[in-house]
Amino acid sequence: MMKKAFCILLAVSMIVCLCPNQVSAAENDHKSEEINEFFLQHGATLDSVNMLSEEEKLELYNATEETPNISADEIDAFLATIGTPEETILDMDYTVKLTVYESLQTVDVSVLDFIDYNEEYALAESDLDSGQSANTRDLSDWIQFSTTVVYAGGNLNRYYIYPSFEWVAGGTVLSTDTFSFALHDLYWSVLSEQNLKVYYLDGTLRYQTAASTVGFSARSYNMSSCVSNDVTIPYKGTGCLIVRAKNTPLDNRIIFNYAQNFNVPPSLSVSFGVFSITVSGFSRQYGKEARFDV
Repeated sequence: MMKKAFCILLAVSMIVCLCPNQVSAAENDHKSEEINEFFLQHGATLDSVNMLSEEEKLELYNATEETPNISADEIDAFLATIGTPEETILDMDYTVKLTVYESLQTVDVSVLDFIDYNEEYALAESDLDSGQSANTRDLSDWIQFSTTVVYAGGNLNRYYIYPSFEWVAGGTVLSTDTFSFALHDLYWSVLSEQNLKVYYLDGTLRYQTAASTVGFSARSYNMSSCVSNDVTIPYKGTGCLIVRAKNTPLDNRIIFNYAQNFNVPPSLSVSFGVFSITVSGFSRQYGKEARFDV
């Protein structure tokens, strides 16, 4: 019996030794099929997948992180515990709720108080010199901004503010995009921040990055290192600023900006004022000044 088993193992080892290229090719083909299926399951079209090289697809696939296995029920229960109204929990996007949940796990839940969640559609503007035209009325329905606010009382005395964008229609080439937001610097002091997290619409974590431009009480995130050539895939993303009030009464304004550059490489430039965002070199940008409860 042992002799028979040894002969089988010897035969297999000879096949592998004699045909390494064939075995490797089969493994590569299987991996390629797995990657293609992953993209198709997450909203990419077959044509767009075929346009990418094997190297580009592998880089994109390896950069993707799966969303933690945290149920919506667990997150909703946490939000209810900190005082989030039931209708608000139903309105909030899962990825926004997930970001809030994850960012507050080290904070004593007894000092947390949910303050606000609101949504605003963007206003679109095109750079006339870029050759790109935009119908503002149509484009304003493509991207939506939201603001979530949680207060941590007791000795912490700080606010967690979560600015978010979501492509509710259309799509973007993500790797040439920049997402920015600003609070009024005379009223808010930034204590710390967390990475911007970008998700597919199905809630799978696609990409996360630290701020590329920092100034006053504002942050900007350049997503140029995110490999994405598929304009048909919508995305959504949420950041987090942990801030403390400088003055009273509190200022409840926030500025959003989402800028696209259809040229490669991107040449976007972002600068901040006390309460302003200036973006140059864009092909199209979406902006909104919104308000939130404090």
